Amino acid sequence: MEKRNKSILPYQLIQVNSEAIKSAEYYYTDYKLRIVFKNNSCYEYDDVPAFMFEGLRTSLSKGKFLNKYILKGKFNHKYISHESRGGK
Repeated sequence: MEKRNKSILPYQLIQVNSEAIKSAEYYYTDYKLRIVFKNNSCYEYDDVPAFMFEGLRTSLSKGKFLNKYILKGKFNHKYISHESRGGK
């Protein structure tokens, strides 16, 4: 059975004021978090609860939050190529 979030927003994109992170995009419908770094590398993390994105969004240090809760968490992730993102 496929899990779906009943949230009103399908996704939310935030621009991040960070030395390493350019933006974060969260897909509420399937719990995916996409992080674009300043070097334009992009990673997508699976099964990230919405409260984790909210924590990232509201944290004073996005990099510290990302390192502590997302990167060291047990979220499956994959690299997203520049072409897969529409060359943006």
